[in-house]
Amino acid sequence: MKIPSSLQPTLDYLRRKPFESAIYLIAAVMLLKLGSLYFGVTVDDNDWDQYKIDHHCQTQTDSQNSSWRCDDGKTYYRWRQQR
Repeated sequence: MKIPSSLQPTLDYLRRKPFESAIYLIAAVMLLKLGSLYFGVTVDDNDWDQYKIDHHCQTQTDSQNSSWRCDDGKTYYRWRQQR
């Protein structure tokens, strides 16, 4: 099988520096994964506001964080640094 001439410089680099190539590949995969995690999170305060109303959540506050105790038996925390 003949390799296209446009890929030849890339293949030469991979043969000369396999360790650096692996590091670059790992870094690229990590960046893609972090990007997908960052953009995959949807924080929607409107949904939370409606949830608090529907589940009769009561605010509880201490020096570290704010929390809501809801009628579903769970306590939901929201760190002050996020606000």
